[in-house]
Amino acid sequence: SELGTFQQLLFRSIIGLPLIGVMILLHGRHLARTRHLRIHVVRNASHFCGQFGWFYGVALIPLAEVFAIEFTLPIWTTVFAMFMLDERFTRLRAVTLTLGFIGVLMILRPGTDVIQPGAIAVLLGSVAYGFSYTLTKRLAGLEAPLTILFYMTLIQLVIGLAPGLYFWVTPSARLWPWGVVIGLTSMS
Repeated sequence: SELGTFQQLLFRSIIGLPLIGVMILLHGRHLARTRHLRIHVVRNASHFCGQFGWFYGVALIPLAEVFAIEFTLPIWTTVFAMFMLDERFTRLRAVTLTLGFIGVLMILRPGTDVIQPGAIAVLLGSVAYGFSYTLTKRLAGLEAPLTILFYMTLIQLVIGLAPGLYFWVTPSARLWPWGVVIGLTSMS
């Protein structure tokens, strides 16, 4: 209730980057180098948007709705993978996508109640996560997992710095432990 979404995302990167940096130092500095910076930037801009949608939505709509909408993530990931990774569109995949979409609709029982800023933010966040996950799959064949995590926290720190500082609210002492928890989630 005290911190805005941008500030939560900034804390995530500020705490996560040194932790991943230590892991890089322990496992080899070569892991901090990449030849795929453009893919990392696009992936992490999309991932940042996905996180923003999720964090924003959690504050506005019931958690059950957030998770129901987030169930669309595999649908978006599959669609992006077919176009970006040349994965085949099979009959089984078509049935799976259709059933998945119907399942989400059954859970949400869409009506005008669902169309609200929090729900739209989570849906757009789910689309952004799907795009990000597809790029992660591409990067997984090119980079070590620690390299991917390092660039995620570094790039998202850069993206989140200006809005995080612009909307800055000094957290109360009781929130500092939660800030550490938010930061530790950057490792996932």
